[in-house]
Amino acid sequence: AGGTGAWMLTAGSRAVDTELQAQLDLRPYAIVRGESQTTERPELRLPRGRVLLKLLLPTGSEPGPYELEIRDSRAMSNASARGDAHLRDHVTTLDTVVATGSLSPGSYQLAVRRVGNAWQEFPLRIQ
Repeated sequence: AGGTGAWMLTAGSRAVDTELQAQLDLRPYAIVRGESQTTERPELRLPRGRVLLKLLLPTGSEPGPYELEIRDSRAMSNASARGDAHLRDHVTTLDTVVATGSLSPGSYQLAVRRVGNAWQEFPLRIQ
């Protein structure tokens, strides 16, 4: 019985350590001056689990500290992450880790902001 317990513990810790990688490109979602936000935008997609996320921020985003939240239909934060964005190949890029394993599959909003600035929201689907 002791061997079974040790195996289960090891298998469980391996599952938790599994990291998924995802890249989301927010550049096509930038609001152009004079354009209304009513334009239908396709949902971004993230897997469930511990996600190493590479976020390509909208054109004109400044490097520096950022935070993100995954919000449900009631605008409640269900997951969050922080990180420093850097300019890479003329694109402001944020690398961070976000835990989505506890979220139910479905539609959410990805809220992103440079610390101290207003939030920008993007349609998101957790798969």
